[in-house]
Amino acid sequence: IPMALRAKLKRNASILCLVVFTYIVVFKAVHLPAVIDQTDSVLRGLNPQRCVHDPVPCPRIVYPERDNESLIDLKNFSYVLDAKPCSESGEENLLVLVHSAADHFAQRDSIRTSWGAGSGWLKNLTIKVVFLLARTPEESLQDLIAHENRRHGDTVQGDFVDSYHNLTYKHVMGLRWAVDRCASVDHVLKMDDDIFVHLFRLSEILGSAAAMKPRTILCYVQKQMPVSRSEGGKWRVRESDYPGSFFEDYCSGWAYITDVGSARAVVAESRFRPYFWVDDVHVTGTLARMAGLTLAKMNRAFTTEADSLSLWSQDSQRRRLDWRFAFGPTWGDVDLVSRAHRKVLWCRRNACACCFRASSGGDAEKDVFGRRSGVKGAAAGRAVVRRVSRR
Repeated sequence: IPMALRAKLKRNASILCLVVFTYIVVFKAVHLPAVIDQTDSVLRGLNPQRCVHDPVPCPRIVYPERDNESLIDLKNFSYVLDAKPCSESGEENLLVLVHSAADHFAQRDSIRTSWGAGSGWLKNLTIKVVFLLARTPEESLQDLIAHENRRHGDTVQGDFVDSYHNLTYKHVMGLRWAVDRCASVDHVLKMDDDIFVHLFRLSEILGSAAAMKPRTILCYVQKQMPVSRSEGGKWRVRESDYPGSFFEDYCSGWAYITDVGSARAVVAESRFRPYFWVDDVHVTGTLARMAGLTLAKMNRAFTTEADSLSLWSQDSQRRRLDWRFAFGPTWGDVDLVSRAHRKVLWCRRNACACCFRASSGGDAEKDVFGRRSGVKGAAAGRAVVRRVSRR
């Protein structure tokens, strides 16, 4: 080898050794702080999500204390109560994960006895409903929940305290349960227990091309939602927990549709990201984007009108007009759930036209897929609700 080339190679090797040495001494010696107490938001804040708004997913953070058995940063996670898994034959094709509060027995029963039993009305849809709960400190209440699960076998209860700041645990727990116990289903519907589901509208959506796309979440997409910094506010978010004035795009937690593959990707990603307690933003915003998932708008399938469902279900004229939405809020009114479901079945038998109009906006004259109905008039709802409810 010529002397000049040999000297150049030696110089390059020295530079490479210096770079490697610097990396080992400087970077490898710096350890990200471990999350010692999973309920301590201050310690969580030591790992701020400084790149949540970046178009390119930020590098994963490796947390030594997390493994495949952990639930995010809960090292010793376990189920207090477990539901029956999906059948091995794969007969169920829709898994419904319902966020519910411990004492919401009436809401859960209203779902079980109405649209949740939808397999009896739809030949192409076999539904499995599972209710997601967290631990309650009240022994008598826990006994009632255990009795409920012995009777129905549809409760998944995590070993963490039920609180607003633990909703992300509940959310990821549900997706993880879907991956572990119901991997054969075609679709996963995650929702809150105060949301009504129009069974036949849901069936239409599940049969659409949009619902068949892999690595997609079909939902009411929330855009440019402001981050609350109000002192003492229930939804106050510290800047160290979530920087910026607006949340990135995410799905309303009222209801969204995805597949098991997407759920698996989100669960895997949750092991490498700092915990953030606003579950809709963290799971369907940050984690979904980091996992490479797409949010597909199905905003027309939702009503945010407070009275839409109630006005339609009690339409005194019994006009043959169907409800154009697939999802709408009930605000915990279990009688409304039963009444609305009876109206859904009545409209099915009587071939109702589309659609009952409970809003003064022109947008309300279209059905879930944006088709014009030509129907005019009807009562106007009282309020539009933009902030998602959470369980």
